Amino acid sequence: MPEDIEETGLLVVLLAVAGAMVYKSSAYGETAGLFPRLTGGVVVIGSLLLLLEGFLPKSIRSIVSEPANLFEASEGDETAQRTRQEPTADADVETEDDSSASRPVPDSIFTTASIVGYTVSAYYIGLLWMSPVFAFFFSRWYRQPWWVTGFLTILSFVLAYGFMELLNLPLDEGALVQYITFTPREVVVCLL
Repeated sequence: MPEDIEETGLLVVLLAVAGAMVYKSSAYGETAGLFPRLTGGVVVIGSLLLLLEGFLPKSIRSIVSEPANLFEASEGDETAQRTRQEPTADADVETEDDSSASRPVPDSIFTTASIVGYTVSAYYIGLLWMSPVFAFFFSRWYRQPWWVTGFLTILSFVLAYGFMELLNLPLDEGALVQYITFTPREVVVCLL
């Protein structure tokens, strides 16, 4: 079991959302339900492995608990090692703890709350409309530059719209707004 209560809470939320995805995907046909089943299944398995890490056999636990440094160069990559610059002692380096020090809640609590809020609001308002809102607030929380925030916000709308058109799914309809008379195509035409 993870030592940090915030990490445990995030894993429980991810497990619940992924479990709901797998369960609800049975309502769709074989083809349309495949993506949420596969995605939810991977998240369920990963969350369960991290939650039950202390009860796993030693060989599996070493794989699950091994830290992954995805953004660091491997030891064999000499070019990346030569070009990488180490910060000096007097350099003003912002660490993860420093970046979240001025925030009202820890980053892990914000992430958990924003995922829950995104899921609930997407159900009531629609994935098409909430995806850009989520991308905007999430990228602003992590202090991304404005151009990155704008790009991610637009990209999230374009991806959701593309999925809606490609898979012919009503991603623009939520439980509260399914009776609104404008269509996403009309919104896109107005924005262009």
